[in-house]
Amino acid sequence: MEGEADLHVITHATTTTGSRLDVTNYGYGGYVGWEGFTTWTPGTGVQVRDYTTGTLVVDLVDPASNKLIWRGVATEALGINPNPEKVSKKVLKVTRSMFRDFPPPPPGATSK
Repeated sequence: MEGEADLHVITHATTTTGSRLDVTNYGYGGYVGWEGFTTWTPGTGVQVRDYTTGTLVVDLVDPASNKLIWRGVATEALGINPNPEKVSKKVLKVTRSMFRDFPPPPPGATSK
């Protein structure tokens, strides 16, 4: 089919890397022994966890007016070292979810 497209689909994909600090405190303690009250210091565990988050933005643009008519956004955790096969599966999953209720109802229409 030749001619002008009815709709332009534009995608944007980004990743963000960050760190999360998990701190666990096991509290203070002590007891009375032969030499009086004995205390011990708190037991604290600290763990740094790195993570990567992916964001996918899909814009549907009217080519005649060049106006955005719909935007879908999805964000998903990708893990520390994203595996291309797993990322591909997640992209399909979030894209299906993004378009589940597409097309949106016209303005003023009541939803079921």
